[in-house]
Amino acid sequence: MLVFIPLTASRLTWWAVGGPIVPTQAFAVTTSLRKAFGFTAADDEDAEHTVLHIAGLDGLLYLRTRLVAVAEASARPEPWSEFGEVKVGELPWSSVTALFSDDAPDAAAALGERLAGRSLATAWDEDEVAEFLAEHELLWHGPGEWGTLVGPLNVDDTGAVVAIDENRGSDSGTRYESTWVSASLDLRTTADGGLKSAWFQNPTPSFLFLIGDVQLGAEIYTDDEVPLSPGDSERAVALLFWAPVARDLATPGRAFTLIYGDREIGRGTIGEPTGPR
Repeated sequence: MLVFIPLTASRLTWWAVGGPIVPTQAFAVTTSLRKAFGFTAADDEDAEHTVLHIAGLDGLLYLRTRLVAVAEASARPEPWSEFGEVKVGELPWSSVTALFSDDAPDAAAALGERLAGRSLATAWDEDEVAEFLAEHELLWHGPGEWGTLVGPLNVDDTGAVVAIDENRGSDSGTRYESTWVSASLDLRTTADGGLKSAWFQNPTPSFLFLIGDVQLGAEIYTDDEVPLSPGDSERAVALLFWAPVARDLATPGRAFTLIYGDREIGRGTIGEPTGPR
């Protein structure tokens, strides 16, 4: 199953370069969570999106950062937890399928200060938390982008990573560089493995785009009020990439594959550069 693991930058670095970890906290779509939030088996995508926000909020409360890894793992649900808490064993870095980071770390840090001392359940019910989560999506990154999320690294004479520079500053060194492009998008039908329902949110939560052999996170924007739906063909959209390498990869005419979780849900072609939406 997919498990969502709150992390610090130093913990992420250790996992990526130092070996397996045993997470102290993890979340997943469990029976108890489905019951508490009213999700059915047809609501897997919405349920996973909710669990991602839960893991991010847990990280903000207890680790002072919204940095979440998603991994494939065997997990034992905590039956008492309405928030999908699970126990997992040792996880290798190869189990990681995606990473998520905050799009507004300063605003998140300020919110974390105001929520100091609150439990996850109490914080989840706060109006300002609901508003923050609605306004600030977590950004999707491929596992290979972990180095852009942890700030400057210390290396030895061989170039191997040995530690994080603890003087990197309050922004954790994360570097974003917006790249806006137009695109034509073809989405698979639900029967063909696509999304199970339409995305009414504009922009969408960040999806994973495979361009060549490089994975990049991006949000999808539409210019109309029509939601993205399974089976859409040649849908005109705008894409917002934040990894600096997107400037070299998301070029006109370049094909991409759209990934959600562990499956392909569509394909498309990059168009011309465009302005912010």
